[in-house]
Amino acid sequence: MLRTRIITALVLLPLILGAIYLLPLTGFAVVFWLIAAAAAWEWAALAGIRTPLARAGYLLVLAALCAAVWVVPAVASAVLYAGTLFWIGAVIVVLAYPGSGGWLSRPVLMAAGWLVTLAAWSALVVIRSGTDGAHWVLWLMLLVWGADIGAYFAGRRFGRRKLAPQVSPGKTWEGALGGAALALLVTGLVLWLMGYWAIWWLP
Repeated sequence: MLRTRIITALVLLPLILGAIYLLPLTGFAVVFWLIAAAAAWEWAALAGIRTPLARAGYLLVLAALCAAVWVVPAVASAVLYAGTLFWIGAVIVVLAYPGSGGWLSRPVLMAAGWLVTLAAWSALVVIRSGTDGAHWVLWLMLLVWGADIGAYFAGRRFGRRKLAPQVSPGKTWEGALGGAALALLVTGLVLWLMGYWAIWWLP
């Protein structure tokens, strides 16, 4: 498992950095749409869409949604607000699980997959298009990678107390805290190197 993660990181890291820093915004948007499409392909299976043709249709809807945001950038704000509200709702569903299982119908899961991937893609495009956008996209990636790596190693070494055993039995509080600690350390250091560090970042 660890070896696979390391090999994947070594292969993908140069490609991701190249897409962030070397491509124009349009190329960046296409590359990260492909990543979003891969996520949507897997999400379609989780939603019960099994045949390749049906999953391809699911991706076509995502492509149309992303194209609409690209052509009408003003829509991106609404998409990002909707994505934020979705994740707040997702936290509530997870905390209430399994009593909240009735929400997990196929139509709800399908719509959720479109919203999640569309919002993530839109956020990356919006960030990349701003001032120092490439640096901020990398900062965001480091936040995610730091959380993932910290949680993995802290969970393996110190994990005892289950975080949400009915949802994801392998996750622990120790892993979550380790992920948060490493993410904060790495992103705080990068903010300082970028010259953006300020005390209000601390909370």
